[in-house]
Amino acid sequence: YQRNILSTVYDGDVKNRQKFCFYMAETITPKLSAHHYLDGDSVEAEIRQLIGDTQHALDVTDNDVIIFGENGVIFAGPECTKHETLLVSYVMLRGREEFSFNVFRKLETITTALQKIEKDLTRVHETPHMLRQCQMRLANMTTDVYRLGEAVRHMELACDTPVIVFGETDEPSEPIYGNTNYYALNTKSSKRLHHALDINSLSDSIRVRIHGCVMNLRANEDLLRTLERGAMELTRNRRHRIIDNTKTALEVTREYMEHENVRQTSWLLTWLYAGLFGFRFIDRFVGTWSIPESVSFITKKIRYPLIWNLPIVWIVMSLGMWCTLFAACVFLHILYTNRYDGFIESTATMRHKVCVNTLLRFLKLKREVGQQQVVASGFHGTQVTHITYTDVSTFDSYRARVTLTVDSMHGYLLKTRIRIAKSKTIPGTMFPYELDERLLADLGLNKVLLDGALTAKLRAAQSKVASKILLVRAVGNAATREVTLTALTVADLRAQISAKFCYRVRNLVRVVAVTYIDEKTVDEELIQSDAQVVALRPFQRLNVV
Repeated sequence: YQRNILSTVYDGDVKNRQKFCFYMAETITPKLSAHHYLDGDSVEAEIRQLIGDTQHALDVTDNDVIIFGENGVIFAGPECTKHETLLVSYVMLRGREEFSFNVFRKLETITTALQKIEKDLTRVHETPHMLRQCQMRLANMTTDVYRLGEAVRHMELACDTPVIVFGETDEPSEPIYGNTNYYALNTKSSKRLHHALDINSLSDSIRVRIHGCVMNLRANEDLLRTLERGAMELTRNRRHRIIDNTKTALEVTREYMEHENVRQTSWLLTWLYAGLFGFRFIDRFVGTWSIPESVSFITKKIRYPLIWNLPIVWIVMSLGMWCTLFAACVFLHILYTNRYDGFIESTATMRHKVCVNTLLRFLKLKREVGQQQVVASGFHGTQVTHITYTDVSTFDSYRARVTLTVDSMHGYLLKTRIRIAKSKTIPGTMFPYELDERLLADLGLNKVLLDGALTAKLRAAQSKVASKILLVRAVGNAATREVTLTALTVADLRAQISAKFCYRVRNLVRVVAVTYIDEKTVDEELIQSDAQVVALRPFQRLNVV
């Protein structure tokens, strides 16, 4: 029960959830005053390994010190056992605060998922399986909302009982029951520590956060019930529509049989039985009935009025032929889908100088060449043309469909699009970023590009002398650090980032360039080649793992 709730709150990553640590010791080496532990040097670095980023420190007494961090707290001094009750209560409240934050985050995620399901329910008539997918997602959301409701209920009960009670004497004046602790404020050090921890403010903050979780949970429950009723109504309407359409088709067939000859009627009956057989065959695997009718309906409406006066042997043989043809079509469809569903695609925008006459001679060597004029302006304007052809030799053994957008009036290559169809079950041998390099190399080899040598010289010179400053952020860390590159290569980039973040180079998994297109759209590109490093802009943002 508890594992299921934790798995829901932390999205299955329970083992790596954030924990708040408490370290208590009678002595600490070296023995310093509180502000000397936050010196920003080696002493503070050692403390950060235990409790994360340090926040502040306090001298409780001349011999006792407490240090607060982002992920824990350290208390060192001979009076540590005396203040253990207060410190443990503080740690309990910090853990409760962290858990309530994760519950609220999960509730916000569920709200977003339910809103997406609400949009999908309005499009159930566009896709046959959309309603079934929405029902399955609603079932999963129901389980998550129930588990989060249990977590919120337990947190509410925990807030009703105080964690610790304070008094002026060593023993409480009234007996205390349950899990509530007692702490005496009868010394200067106890009052000083009580003021530093500020237990009451922390409890009030947690109570407000839990109240927010309760309101969010109720809103999610109301939205979930509304979506379930809507999905149920859509299912009921679809079932009634299928029944009405089936009955109408059978009545029309029966009337047609009474006025037409037997041969045409046999064809109609064959198609009708083939459809019913196909639905029944699929329903055996799906588990639901597309035509929710009893056997008596088939017997009274089809078998008695339709079969008895017709050659049933011919109908059975025809059905067998149709089943064989259906199986062959399914096999060919699966084979075709497997062959053409997988693809490798790359689109790039550029401005390269080209020789139009050489390009036309180059296209004569290609297959399935097509040309479409898109934009044509005045005498001094532009004439943009889409040129499409099939290339079977440039991209290894792949057959690629290449589209070039060319300003044929001024001789500029503006855009390229390369698409390779492949089997989706067989891994590709090329990455998308390699396609543009192969295409430009092919155009340069055939002397279509006029600025290929100049571009290569400029890039070589830039990679030798230019230095760039990049903004790098590690995943899970909000801080951004500046990294300076002198040699524009992948090896130098990884080495500089590793040195900046105190990593080993072999522990650096990947480097991703991040580009913010607008407020909601972020483009990410994995850095794997020296050409990508050269193309990075100054102050480009990178994420590292």
